[in-house]
Amino acid sequence: MGMCLALWIGIGFLMVSLQGNNAVTSAYEFKVGGLDAWALPTGGRTDLYQEWAANTTFKVGDSLSFLYPPSQDSVIQVTKAAYIRCDISNPIAKFQDGNTVFKFQQWGSYYFTSGVPGHCEKSEKLAVLVLGANGAIPPQDSASASAPALGEFGGSPANSPANSFKPTSSTPTLQPAGYHGIMVGLAFGLLVLLF
Repeated sequence: MGMCLALWIGIGFLMVSLQGNNAVTSAYEFKVGGLDAWALPTGGRTDLYQEWAANTTFKVGDSLSFLYPPSQDSVIQVTKAAYIRCDISNPIAKFQDGNTVFKFQQWGSYYFTSGVPGHCEKSEKLAVLVLGANGAIPPQDSASASAPALGEFGGSPANSPANSFKPTSSTPTLQPAGYHGIMVGLAFGLLVLLF
């Protein structure tokens, strides 16, 4: 009975140590541009989407929410080269549902434009740099279409404005601690088992 209790206590301490100090992270769903619609920028604001992206921190697990009238607009994901040239002829992915939610599965650079001819040239396009879930900056060669330097997006990411995102889930995600947390948990579990 005593050995069984010691085993459970050791397992409990191991699990706690695996959680680490910053174990709980949240994923967010961002309204693109902090606006209610994905559309052509108005009022001469040709930098609207890029300025918003430069001042917003995106991490793996976050999502972009594109809202638009499906009969008038769409969203396509493109390569960096296609983004620069506004070439919408060969998209990576195409969305036309009017309420597109794109979840970032990995870190790196992502490029989006409107799928309507002429809209990209009028600045309805968005380039996003996605950090690792822990906030790590991706290495230059991590993305398939060469990840841009932070300066290409107008500076380093800042905290996200509160009105442009919402948590996608109320369930936190646990992430493993580093080497030291694992070693402390294992050592304590072994100590409890031996005595």
